Amino acid sequence: MSKSPQTDEIDALRTRVAALEEALHRSEERFRFLTSRTPIGIYHFDADGSCMFVNERFSEITGLPPAQASASSWAEMVAMEDQVRLAPAFEGALRGELPYFEAEYRIARHDGTTRWIRVVASFAFDERGSMTSYLGTVADVTERHEAEDALRKSEERARLLSQRLPVGVFEVELSQEEASFSFVNDRWCEILGISHDEAKGDALMRLVHPDDAKRAMEAWRGGIVSRTRVSVEERLIRPDGQLRWIRVTAEPLLDEGGELIKYLGTLVDITERKRLEEVLAETVAQKEIIEAQRIRLSEMSTPLIPITDEIMVMPLVGNVDPERAEQVLETLLSGVSNAGARVAILDVTGVVAMNAEVANALVRAAQAVKLLGAQAVLSGIRAEVAQTLVELDADIGGMATFSSLKAAIAYGMRAVRAGRA
Repeated sequence: MSKSPQTDEIDALRTRVAALEEALHRSEERFRFLTSRTPIGIYHFDADGSCMFVNERFSEITGLPPAQASASSWAEMVAMEDQVRLAPAFEGALRGELPYFEAEYRIARHDGTTRWIRVVASFAFDERGSMTSYLGTVADVTERHEAEDALRKSEERARLLSQRLPVGVFEVELSQEEASFSFVNDRWCEILGISHDEAKGDALMRLVHPDDAKRAMEAWRGGIVSRTRVSVEERLIRPDGQLRWIRVTAEPLLDEGGELIKYLGTLVDITERKRLEEVLAETVAQKEIIEAQRIRLSEMSTPLIPITDEIMVMPLVGNVDPERAEQVLETLLSGVSNAGARVAILDVTGVVAMNAEVANALVRAAQAVKLLGAQAVLSGIRAEVAQTLVELDADIGGMATFSSLKAAIAYGMRAVRAGRA
């Protein structure tokens, strides 16, 4: 019996349906394969917030398995302050006022961990304008937020440290056209008698005493040409008419190609020291006055500065004789013991000459600090100082050494955080 035309059409239709079902099956298999390999989470919820689809990465990021994944269970994990912050934008997207919803916020997973996620959602609407479903992606951006937070905290700590230091701190950017201050702290402005807004261009050089201007300019030019440290003492005539003595010390910062791009430095008001030196020179015959001024100078040259509760800095300035070495040791040990400091930084940037007495004082201080359970760090090691220490065979093997105070402070903070100090 031959088949009727209707039977042939039915068979052909069945064949096409089978082919379509096979194609659909292969398409679904490809979709699931692709979504299982993508590094971001993919989700699809209906209008009621029920899960239509989530991939494995979605569950890994949110901690919600497919059986528990829903809009409500997801929303419960969002930090409350982020819910308040994001509510207007999300509601606007639900009403079709925005092409899509995009945001970063925190979720508290059921395993107790908090993660930052970046969510993108697109909403589908029917002809009547009612939302029918929404789908999108989820990415874990926790590491980026933690890195950004760590950077902000580090910058804030650096800013606070620079403000707490009893010296002016500055940063000078160099270009072919000019040198300009990119950062100065409050103390820098206080010493010069100008505001932060006025700290630009050649603000410092404009205030230098005419008799010192040539020498100061030569010091800066020599440092820039040789890409080396700049150190100069000079007088300033402040806008209010005051005459002040300052000491400027600046360290060069080079780029990867060895080109000089900026100077980082300190500015210290040494007016009192200069005045005392003049008094001492004029009153050599008056023993009592000389002794009083010597004590004053000694006290000024052995300050103990708390950087944090666990880090202290003692900048040494001038000459270190046996008597002053004892005072340094006494002040340092007393400060470390009373504060419970874990890192004590001895900065020899201002030491006039590195000799056997200074080297012995440093070694003794390091050993004594170690007995108190703290770590001694040495900063301000320039080439001539390092050479002298080697020639004197100074036993500073147990001390961390750095060329700048900034590097020493950074090391101390890392050591404290890592528990090495």
